[in-house]
Parts: sequence; C-alpha cells; structure tokens
Amino acid sequence: MKALAHSPESAQKLSGDNVQVVIGDVRNDEDVRDFMQGVTSLFMLTPPAEDQVEVQNKLVDAAVESGVDSIVKLSVYTAADDSPCGFSRWHVVNDRYIAASGLDYTILHPHSFMQSMAVQFAGRIRANGIMEAAVRPDAGITMIDVRDVGAVAAQVLLENNHQNETILITGPEEVTYSGCAAQVAEALDTSIEYRKVSVDEARANFVADGVPGWVADSLVGLHFMYDTGLLNPRIDTVRRFTGRPARTFSDYLADNLADWR
Repeated sequence: MKALAHSPESAQKLSGDNVQVVIGDVRNDEDVRDFMQGVTSLFMLTPPAEDQVEVQNKLVDAAVESGVDSIVKLSVYTAADDSPCGFSRWHVVNDRYIAASGLDYTILHPHSFMQSMAVQFAGRIRANGIMEAAVRPDAGITMIDVRDVGAVAAQVLLENNHQNETILITGPEEVTYSGCAAQVAEALDTSIEYRKVSVDEARANFVADGVPGWVADSLVGLHFMYDTGLLNPRIDTVRRFTGRPARTFSDYLADNLADWR
C-alpha cells in the first residue's frame, strides 16, 4: 500500500505496517506521476479547496496515464449541480469526470461527518456555552462517523467488485443539532444552549472564527439543506460492508470528547 501525504505531520498519521508513505504535493505534476508508479487501485481524497475540481481532475488524468485500473473516490452525499453547497457542486463535476475516464470506479457519498461538529462549534461552546447554527432544533441529520466511512472505503478497495457504483453511506440515526448540544453538555457535565440563527448570522460566526468566506458559504449551504430536510436518507451501508452497525453519535462522543473540551 502506498499513500501520498502533503506534510511530514500527515505522513506520520498515515504510517503503519505495509504502508509506504510518500510526501508530495497533489498540485505538482511530477510528484503525482512519481506516486502513481505501480499503483493499481487509487483511493482519492483531497481536502476542500477553491481549485478542487482542477486538482482532482488532474489526479484522474495522471491515473489514466499511469495505467491505474480503478479509482475509489470519497465524494459527498449532496453532490449535485444545483446544490446550495459549493463543495457539493465541485464534487459532482469530478464524479462525472471519473465516470467518463474509462477507468473502473466507485464513488462514495458519505453523509456529514460527526467529527466536523466539534470543528464547527466547540470553540464557541467553550467560550460562552452556546451552539448556534442556521438549522431547526428538530431537524434530523443522519451524520456518520469518519471511522465508519474509512471502514467502508477499505472494504470497497479490498473486495474490488463494486465497479461503476455510487455508494451512499449514512449514520444509523437522525441526530438533531439541539440533541447534539444536549449530549455534549451531559458528557461534559455543563450547560449548552442551542440557538437557531439566520444564515447570515451563521456565516458571520464562521468568518469571525477564522473560516475562509468560501468555506463559510458551503457550510451555511449545508445548514440550509439540513433545515429544510433535503437529502436526508438512512441506509445501512456500514453493516452491509463491515458486518457491524454504524457508530451512533453517542459512540462518537465517547471516543472524541477531548475535541469538545
């Protein structure tokens, strides 16, 4: 197994038995070509970026040129041309590019990550005990633990028999933002108030916390979809691929409470 990491810190996280970690830049054509040598199946995951479509399409081109047989790509469940979330609009462009590449492919569409909740809200909760978002308190979201996404991706790569499929991955339950706040409060033995705010207020909060404007725009686009109940399926993909149920938000919280402290 070979992994391309963008920094020594990332390389350390990816290191393990039978893993050859290469440090390189996905925007550097030479780094990418060198990495692709000997690769037969490519798992593609790149961080959100304003040039995401260009970066990911170039990775597909490099895979074709290097003789890679198949691609498993981590996309998003909201991928669509008309999505209010910029990330989702970018992903669907690359999803189609992969499908037209001639390579065997599997596209993974995970729901929103449980781990992203702490990234978005823990700082303000620590500061004032308040969690604010442009989402109804009772809006159910079938969010998924990233560890379960990784487990499904690993099985897809190992089984190598899901060619030209798109696989939706969701959590086992509908979690509300108010319920999330209540569970975190109980686990921390503190009080957390959940408030629904306007889209403009939610965006301003993210920007004030140092989030780039283009990222804040995508985050409040997701909030809109949660608030309106769009695209909120529940499918037992994790059990189908791993033989065990997907982790609940309570399971996630028990293992990641330090992220909220």
